[in-house]
Order: sequence, then C-alpha cells, then structure tokens
Amino acid sequence: MFLQIQLGLYIIVSFYCKETSGTPTITQSPDPVIEGVTVVLQYVHPLCQAPTTCTYSWSDGKTGKAISVAADRNIGSFSCTVTVNGTTTSSTTRDINVWYGPNTKPTVSMPALVQTENKALTSGINCTAPSCKPNCTIKWTKGSTIKNSPVLFANGALLNRSDAGTYTCNVSNSVGYNVASTVVTVLFAPDDVALSFNNSTGVLKCSATGVPNFTFYAITQTVSNTFVRHLPLNVSDKTATVYVGTLDYQRTGNYSCTVQNGITSYSKNKINQTAALDVSIKDKPIFPQYEKTYNFSKGDPIHINLPVYSIPIFDNFSVEPNNRFDATISNKMVYGIMFFDKSISIAGQSLRLEINETLEEYFGSYTVTFRNSANFSELTFELRPKGPPDVPLKFEAISTSYDTVTFKVQSGFFNGASQTIFLEKKETSQTEWEISLEKDFGIEKNQEYDMPSEGLSQNTEYQFRVYSSNAFNRSDYSAVVEIKTSINAGMVAGIVIGGLAAIIIAIIIIVVVVKKMRKDDKPPPPIVPFTDIFSADNLENYENTAIRGTPNEYADSPTFTSGKTYENVENMGKPFEGALSQDSKGYITLENAGVQQAAPNDYYNTSFDKGLYANTNLVQDVATAGNFTPAAEKKMKGEEGYLTADKLKQDAEIKKEPAAYMNFSSQIQARLAKEKEAREADKDDYMEMNLNLKPPKKARESMPGFVAPLPPNTNHDQEEDYMNSPFPKVRKS
Repeated sequence: MFLQIQLGLYIIVSFYCKETSGTPTITQSPDPVIEGVTVVLQYVHPLCQAPTTCTYSWSDGKTGKAISVAADRNIGSFSCTVTVNGTTTSSTTRDINVWYGPNTKPTVSMPALVQTENKALTSGINCTAPSCKPNCTIKWTKGSTIKNSPVLFANGALLNRSDAGTYTCNVSNSVGYNVASTVVTVLFAPDDVALSFNNSTGVLKCSATGVPNFTFYAITQTVSNTFVRHLPLNVSDKTATVYVGTLDYQRTGNYSCTVQNGITSYSKNKINQTAALDVSIKDKPIFPQYEKTYNFSKGDPIHINLPVYSIPIFDNFSVEPNNRFDATISNKMVYGIMFFDKSISIAGQSLRLEINETLEEYFGSYTVTFRNSANFSELTFELRPKGPPDVPLKFEAISTSYDTVTFKVQSGFFNGASQTIFLEKKETSQTEWEISLEKDFGIEKNQEYDMPSEGLSQNTEYQFRVYSSNAFNRSDYSAVVEIKTSINAGMVAGIVIGGLAAIIIAIIIIVVVVKKMRKDDKPPPPIVPFTDIFSADNLENYENTAIRGTPNEYADSPTFTSGKTYENVENMGKPFEGALSQDSKGYITLENAGVQQAAPNDYYNTSFDKGLYANTNLVQDVATAGNFTPAAEKKMKGEEGYLTADKLKQDAEIKKEPAAYMNFSSQIQARLAKEKEAREADKDDYMEMNLNLKPPKKARESMPGFVAPLPPNTNHDQEEDYMNSPFPKVRKS
C-alpha cells in the first residue's frame, strides 16, 4: 500500500519494504518512472512481519521501509539493508528504471546544403538523436512531406529544384521529442522562362524562376528571322515588362526574352535561357513599295500587280473608276515590308489588274480600296500614255492653186507626248516622198490647222499624205490624197492676149473681105463667130459680159493677171464642176468660181434666168449667197483678178433689183435696135463694130468678161436683103 502525492511538477512515489516469505526485494513505484518524477522505493523482507522488529538502512542514508527519491536519468541504483530484531540479515540492490526524452536537439550532419541541380552529393545529410529512454525515433519533415529516416539525402544523391527547401529532423519517444533543421538550396538555371502579351494594353511580360537570382536581357523583336529592334525592360523581382508601342502592323513579329544566372541548364545544356512568343497585331492593309505610275501605249494590254500586306488578309476590294479591269487575288507573294527602319522580306498578297486593250479614255488616275476585319486602306495609281500618236483624224484639201495646195489637218490622240504632224508630198510619177511641212499640234486632240504645201509645179499631179510623231514613236501614214495643180493664169493671159491680137487682125481682114465681096456683089463666105473686144476703159464700166466662142475656147480678161483659167465659153450657162474654194488670201478664183461643180444651194448658177445679169462666172442664185467669208477683206474689185466675197455679196444686192441693171436679154435688144438704125440709115459702106455699149448708170463693176456675138440669124423671111452677121446688118446688095 502506498500514498502518492503530486506536488507541483513532481509526483512523490513511496517506496517501502514488504516482508513476505521468500527473497527480500526492493519495489519501485511507479515503474518505470519519468525523469523528474519522485520514485518510491520499498524494501520487502519476508521476515519483517509483526511482531518482528525490522530496521531499514538505504544507500542514500535514508531509513524506513520506503523512501522517496526524485527520478533522474542518472539516479543509478539503490540498496537497502535490513536488521531483524537487531540482527542484520540481508542487503538488496535495485536499479531505478527512469525514462526520459531527447532533452537536446538532434544533430544534423549538414545544417545547410547548396547543391547544383542534378549533380551528385558528395556527402549525405543525416540526423542523430540525443540520449533517449526509451530510444527515440528519427524522421525528416518538409511541409507535409515526412521521411522516416535519419538520412535525408544519401551520398551521391541527385537533387533537383523541387528538393530545395527547409527540412526538419524530429526525434521523439514516449517521454518527449526534439527537432533540428537544415536548409537545402538547389541551384538551377531559369529555363522555365515565360513570355505573354496583353492585346488590350500592348504590354509584354517576361517571367522566370531560377536560383540564384537571374538577369533579364532586353526583349528582342524579329520578323521572318530578321532582327528588328530591342525593347528595354522594367524589372521587378522575377518579372520584366515592356510596352511595345502603338498597335500597328510594325508590332507584329516574334518577341524573345532571355535570362541567365550562370547555371547551365542540365536539360538544355546552355546558360542563356530564352522564351519566345509570336505576336500578331491586327491592322489595316498596307502597301509595300509599288509603281504609282504605269506607262502604256493606247491599244496595249495592261498587267498590273498591286502588292498588299494585310493582317488579317484582306477579303474585299474595289477599284474606281470601275468596270475596266479584270482582277485576281494572289496570296503567294513575297515583298519587302518596312518594320521601323528595316526592310523585311515577308509573305503578302497581291491584286492583279488586267485590261486586254487600253482605250484612250482608260488613261488617268485610279483608286483601289482594300478592306480587312480591322480597317481599310486606299491605294492610288495612274495610267499614262506612252507610245506613238494616232494617225491624224482629218486630212482634206481645202484649196488648190497652180503652186500651192492647202490641207485642213486635225490631230488625233497624242499618246503621251507633244505631237508634230508632217505633211509629205511627191509627184505621182515619182517614188520618193519628201516632207513638205511640219507643224506642232501639242497634246490636245482635235486641234485643226491649215497646212499648205507650197512651191508646187503647175498642172502637175501630186500625192500627199500626213503622219504624226512624238518623242516615243510615229504614227502610221494617212490615206494618200491625189491632187492636180492648176495652170498659171499669167501664162494663160499672155496666150489669150496673143490670141486676141490675132482675132483683131482676123476681124480687119474679114471687114476688108466683106467690103470687097460687096463690091464684087458676091455672096460672102461663112463668117467665123467672133466677139466684141472691150477696151480696158470700157472693161471698167461694162456689166457682166461673156464670150460665146468655139468649143473649148476660153475667154480671159487682161485685167486678170493671176494666171487663172476661166469659163469655157462653150459651157456658158451650164452648172460648174468641182468644189468652190478660196486661196490663201481669202479670194475665190475665177477658175473655182467658173469651172468647178458645187453641191446644190452652195454656189451660184450660170443659167440666164430673168433678172440675172449675164455673168457666166457666177453660180446659183446670188440671193442665197453668204457662205463665203474671206480670210481678209479686200476692195470691191478683186486684187490679182480674184473675186472677193464682198463683191459676191454686192452682186447679191444687184440681184434684188434686177430692173435697174442690164441683163443678157437687154444687151441683145440693144444690138437689134442699133442694127435697125443702121439699116434705116442705109449705110452700105459701113460695118459697125459696137465696142462701146455701156450699161445704165447704176451698173457697177463685177467680174469682167467679154460679150459673145449673137448666133447668125436663120430667119430668112425677115430682112432677106441683109447678111447674117452679129454686126449691124449689111445688105447683100
């Protein structure tokens, strides 16, 4: 039986001797005893039973059957000697069973470890427990990880980055525990670099992990494996950021972030560790360098490739003016695209525009609009002509003289450069062409100019043609125009004057012959038709006379010195043949007025209707005149024998008052009256040549001419006594 009393941290255990039969013993209570707890030792001897008196003597000097001792791991053993009835009978010894925990920290062989990843440890990490009773168990812990072993890392172990951290060695028994720690550092390269891009903010972020701390290098942008630029970083701990700038196509590319801490990555076997990221910025289409001006000749086919770089690719386009090109899109083109200051060869698209034949109106500016899902852009280009000019649009003769032919020429399309038109000529019988005239027509179409070919030979057949030339080439030739020059009127006038002299001589001879025949009372020979010849003085006053002569005989006037040919007296009164034209001075030549045919209502008519004076060189009703506008106003009497447009207009005024002028029929009546007077006067010895008939006072100058004689009178019933003659009647007797 014992009494246990707890005092503070100590539990008092009573030891006492118990006498029993058998061997004396020492008992312990509690057993085992925890270090620091009082243990009771009691000696039990079989002889010590009442009424036997026993005394006890303990090794620590205490007496009594039971003693209390503070338990200590070093308490050792106790002995007790018993005296029974004054006689020492026995002595007994007992080891005190004391339990204790690890009152000190365990021992860690390597309190801190720095080891490169994936390299073998040359010395392991062990944990040794202090003295414990009962013995302590040892385990390693890191967070929730438990390793039940005194060995953390054995010799030759390969550590990786996940092994890094603080490890705790825990030693414990039923009495208590104790701990110790070690820090394991694993060195490894930052080969887990990560790069990300925020499309909204335009910020690139580079992050990594590695031991020891690492260095960030500037982020690099490349396009198609070509370096573009470095971007400086803002570094914070294990992260670096950079703003790429305005979000346009130039920010598109491959970005790379490089870090290193001097540790070679065992998996990549390199020191510098890099992360890369492709960034694609949506932007409107852009256009690499292209030709803004294209030169083609009118009539050429057109093939134009317009380069386009677009992210995303363009899916819509339009061309203005439209409906002229056939268009094809190609996605397999490579262009030089400017990224900041670098030209990068990069894949792009193209729009191919084609025209089979370039028309004149196709030249000019065009606008092409390209659209993608981000935006749109416009491109402009120009088609310019570059080639030979057109053949002149018009090439027609407007006047002809004995030495000059004038053409009206109209320019065609210039085709890119100022054009000069060349007039070429040659005699029809010749083979070689020569340039007669060249004239600058500029760049405007439908420009009209007169182009005279001068210095020609009279009465000669010529061929003419034109072509246009510019700085690029020359056009084809126009159609050939064949024209025959007229006869020089001056030469004809000399011939005519000589002929007139012969006629005068013939008249004198005829007069002499007639007189002689009268005297001989012989029938006169047939009279050859002849004409009254007006003096120069009378030519100024006589109105519109004409000569009627033999077929193909032409009348001329000494007042016309231009060398022109005039009305064929055989054809007097017939319509003219040809086209009326003016010469370079704006006059209408008698040749053109009297010989050529005109379209209805364009020119004058030589028919002798009532009220129309006998001017055989005027055509059609003068009242409808007015189409003739001379290049220069001249006097009423034409210079050099020409008839001016003013004079034609005045002739028209004469036509309005036909009664005031002498017409052809009035001349005939005047002749008949004079012949009658001659007959009445019975002037047998006289033949009158009426050279001085004058018109009424109101008559004015018109185209000079000659009065043709009247045809012989075939009416023999009247005045049979007179000879048929255009002169005053002469009696046969």
